Parts: sequence; structure tokens; C-alpha cells
Amino acid sequence: MSAQPLLQRCWIAACVLCVVVAPGYAQEFDPGEVEEQLVGTWVAEADPKSKWVFMEDGTLKKYVEDELDQTVSYEVNAQCEDPFYGPLEASSHQVAMLELTRSDGTVSCKYITQWVEDDPERPEYFTLGTEHETILFERQ
Repeated sequence: MSAQPLLQRCWIAACVLCVVVAPGYAQEFDPGEVEEQLVGTWVAEADPKSKWVFMEDGTLKKYVEDELDQTVSYEVNAQCEDPFYGPLEASSHQVAMLELTRSDGTVSCKYITQWVEDDPERPEYFTLGTEHETILFERQ
């Protein structure tokens, strides 16, 4: 008996498992839940002088050295319309899109790429991907 038919059957079984079982493990996107988790004060790990405060009303206050630097509105979505890059969408390995809107209407889109709240070694944190860098924020 040749190994080829056995390998083909194993390959088919693996494909069926991927199609049938894997979708059950996919995380459902709930913008309300992500927004709820964002509310609070977050400090940039690389620059502890940079603090972002997400308010329940959709306002984000950015502080530098405890001085208010900028106030913007924010929304959490699966997609974001970036003025330079066009429509952006969070992929399956990202949590969501963070859409920031300045008072003049300028929109910028950021990727929430990771969310960790159950690591006993450190406080709750998330990473925010921008067009130039990834910033790690820890809950204060």
C-alpha cells in the first residue's frame, strides 16, 4: 500500500477541520466592549511622560508631562477611513481600529494590535500600531 492515499486523506481531514472547527475559535468583534475596556488612563511604556486618558463620552485627552497636549474624539471600529491610505480594516490578528478625529475634522487611524489583561507579570496593556511605530500602553 502506498503512502500517497494516506497522506491525501490526512490532508483532506486537516482541511475539513480548518473549515469546520477554526471559525468557532474566531474572536467576535464587539466595538462597545473594546471601547469600554479602553476607558481609563494609559501610559506609554517607552515614554512615561506621555499619558492618554480615554473618557466614556468618546473623548481622548493626551498629556505630556501632566500638561494637556491635545483633545480628540475617538471611536473603535472594524474599519477606518484614513485620508492618506483610504479604507483600512483590522485584520484577523488585530483587535480593532482606533479612529481619532481632531477638532478640525482631521482623521487618523490606528490599529489596536494586541490586548493583554491577564498577564500576572505586568499590568493590563495594549499595543497601538501607527503608520510609523508600535506603542505599548499600560493601564495606570
